[in-house]
Amino acid sequence: MCAKYATPFWYQDESIFKRGKFRHKEFLCQCERQFEKSKELFTRHYKNNYDTPHLPPGWMLIEITTLGTWSRLYQELADHRDKQEIAARFGLPKVIMESWIHSLSYVRNICAHHGRLWNRVLGVSPKQMRGASPNSLTAEDRFSAVAYMIHHLLMTINNENKWIHDFRTLASGFGDQRHFNMGFKSDWQADPFWGL
Repeated sequence: MCAKYATPFWYQDESIFKRGKFRHKEFLCQCERQFEKSKELFTRHYKNNYDTPHLPPGWMLIEITTLGTWSRLYQELADHRDKQEIAARFGLPKVIMESWIHSLSYVRNICAHHGRLWNRVLGVSPKQMRGASPNSLTAEDRFSAVAYMIHHLLMTINNENKWIHDFRTLASGFGDQRHFNMGFKSDWQADPFWGL
């Protein structure tokens, strides 16, 4: 977005967002509260060295605002090509990306509040790409769909990450019933998607 709009402060341009229910000024106030509250070294540096613009560049702001904020921001981008370009970096169509960011935000909030996740029916489940889901899943509204999403995103960012190894190690202590309650079939680990 910084490169496309030739400014690190692109998010301050109201014309980039849909008109209507997205309240841009409210969004900027939310960003300002997060920025003022931040104790990060990079935000202190910005505050000490720059007067204008008051809010920092987008790459700093993304580090200090919530995933929910960025989910909403992505959803409210007016130009569908912006969404497509962002989604393409993760090998996804824009409609799937929008669903996944929303779902990640929802699951992050469950975890942050120490909610039960392993056998929960998700109120916000990630959409699955047609023909891309592994054969090892039984449900799209269970943790298995979230695990699929996380694994896909992390492999896109860094295919040497250890998340799936750690998850498989943790899950090896569960019985088939727990796997089923999370939305996995009993032989889910045999599916090549999960890294065998």
